[in-house]
Amino acid sequence: MYPAFFKEIVALDKRLDSGVKVLPVENYAFVSNESVMPALIDELPVLARDYPVVFTSHETPVMIAVLGHGRNAFVDEQANWQPGKYIPFAVRTYPFAGLADNTGNIIFCLDRKYPGVGDAGGHEIFADSEGTFTEFGQNAANFANIYATSLKNTYQFGQRLKELGLLISADITVTKNGQKFDFTGLQQVDFSRLSSVSHKNLKELINSQGLYYIYLHQLSLNNFSNIV
Repeated sequence: MYPAFFKEIVALDKRLDSGVKVLPVENYAFVSNESVMPALIDELPVLARDYPVVFTSHETPVMIAVLGHGRNAFVDEQANWQPGKYIPFAVRTYPFAGLADNTGNIIFCLDRKYPGVGDAGGHEIFADSEGTFTEFGQNAANFANIYATSLKNTYQFGQRLKELGLLISADITVTKNGQKFDFTGLQQVDFSRLSSVSHKNLKELINSQGLYYIYLHQLSLNNFSNIV
């Protein structure tokens, strides 16, 4: 799952794209209207400091960070991210992406609709037609690979929580300055249900760090009051 600001994710071809240049992202205008962002399990310890982290109500629950109500509360009018706040990995990966093929291998991709593709002042991804990465290309490929790998683990975590019956609907209302802000269609872990989890499954959660992630998720819910 990639956010909506990825418009046309296409696999990069080391031969056809050997001369393509890409301008690095210079501001965050492209996410100013994004109110949620996919959250990766590996970034949860830092995400939970600044954002509420919850789950969608999809068949396979997707873990997301809530960035605001209707828009991104962390991007100002000059398209700068709020200083000192963690920038989600999905944002930092853009415009590159990693998609798994049928064998599980990660394919290095690019959003072809990104305005910085082909910019004369951009950086080349490949140093030659043999597919040797430039430093810029290697860094981008590493980020894309990390994202795709962590996303798979994140899906598995959400699905496991669902299998254990730990997720419940969470419609949250925040009142600020006399105004109410409703967040609906979300799920959260019902902490009280942990007591009904079998010893075997609880041990599994502890050994896999799942219980640690559940605690972080629970603590993050306090951040709802900071995003409106």
